[in-house]
Amino acid sequence: MPRMFRYCCSSCSLELPVGWGGRNYVTSDSGKRMICPHPGENRAIADALHASEDELEEARRNTSSMWWSGKRRARWKELVMLISARTGFLSDCLCCDCGRQFQVDLEKDRNECPDCLSDNVSSVTDLFDKQCPICGAGTISEPDTGIKVWT
Repeated sequence: MPRMFRYCCSSCSLELPVGWGGRNYVTSDSGKRMICPHPGENRAIADALHASEDELEEARRNTSSMWWSGKRRARWKELVMLISARTGFLSDCLCCDCGRQFQVDLEKDRNECPDCLSDNVSSVTDLFDKQCPICGAGTISEPDTGIKVWT
């Protein structure tokens, strides 16, 4: 079981979200990003992509079999493209200029603060063991919460 972490400054009152630095999401047919609950991410993704969990696993292996029918191979290709286009990870982030906390997909979205539009943005996990961008006196630490979660 993985442990959940708390991210905080050793000097000031800065507290960042507890967890693993973000959450998985899947985009619905209408274009809305939906957070995938943990545990159960695969079920949420499979449901949103109108697939079974077995089909999803097959597509994630990123290899098809020469023995598959043309229809099965086409479905596999479709799911590979859907997974790439409609899933991602929303990282917990902090604007190092104004202090706003927000979530962003670091691979698909613009990495800028939604409030001040600064690009001086860091993910929570990238801040670990670095000087606090808010007070400048402390260090961002990652104390173990003692909470273990089933995966």
